[in-house]
Amino acid sequence: MPRKKRVWQPNMCHHVMLRGIDGRAVFEDNRDRSRFCLLLQEAAERHSFRVHGFCFMTNHIHLLIEPGSEALHTGVHRFVSRYAQHFNKRHSRKGYVFQGRFRSVVVQDGVYMKRLIRYIHLNPLEAGLVKTPKDYPWCSHNAYFGRAVFIWLETDRVLFHFAETPSEALAKLSIFMNAKAKTSEDAETIRSAFRSGVYGSEKFTRVFSPNHKQPNIKIGRRVSLEELVDGVCDRFEVNVVDLSSGKRSPHIVHARAVLARLCQQLECFCLNDASSVLNKHRSSVSRLASFVTKSPQLSTIASELLQSFG
Repeated sequence: MPRKKRVWQPNMCHHVMLRGIDGRAVFEDNRDRSRFCLLLQEAAERHSFRVHGFCFMTNHIHLLIEPGSEALHTGVHRFVSRYAQHFNKRHSRKGYVFQGRFRSVVVQDGVYMKRLIRYIHLNPLEAGLVKTPKDYPWCSHNAYFGRAVFIWLETDRVLFHFAETPSEALAKLSIFMNAKAKTSEDAETIRSAFRSGVYGSEKFTRVFSPNHKQPNIKIGRRVSLEELVDGVCDRFEVNVVDLSSGKRSPHIVHARAVLARLCQQLECFCLNDASSVLNKHRSSVSRLASFVTKSPQLSTIASELLQSFG
């Protein structure tokens, strides 16, 4: 059976989880956890990813990671492999430490990020290890409130979703952590997100799911290719010459991508139509259209243009 396609997006947060092989412990003591921290820090520096949250349980690990330009698996695989080597050598064992490859979910900003950080920080409570998150030292909860320091942990991105100032954000985070009525429902949704590889709104999931295919769309009237191109040009303030030129300005590239996506979606057009306007090979046009599906902002613009032609 082929491996399920991994979903990852640069500069977006991902919930990463690692489990011990056959449910076995991945940490025997705090010395192991300290080694894992060091390897995580080295990998983050080398591969330019950011860590926004974590929880080291006995037999599994939760991380909230924001990859940079490198693929998510590149950085994660490095420190996971090095840790497994350390663990086996230190404890005189052989074989796998973790259960298969790590699991990951791309996470929508806003309320979904807030729910996820609460889920990660409440893991020790759910396991019955402690009665409050502040009693568990191997979790980012205390670091958020200034009671612990992990130099590789960044808290600003998550806290921004609670409030603009740190003091107000922490006050709201504290209240949010104690609102346990929703945590069971959130936990089930967060766990099920590993099946789709996406945690967010229905619209966000549609955009980023690797198995989602947008059907061709019918609109109420026949739209000419010229009208479609004019609509895209007006929206991005470019002209037809710009679209077919070699210019690489972001707004021109985005205009090309949206035009390609609309031609792909609308029943009366195809990628060859976009290819003729953009003066590009069909494979290049296909990549442009795919770029829109990975950008919520461009997807929204494309939807708005579709509605305008209705």
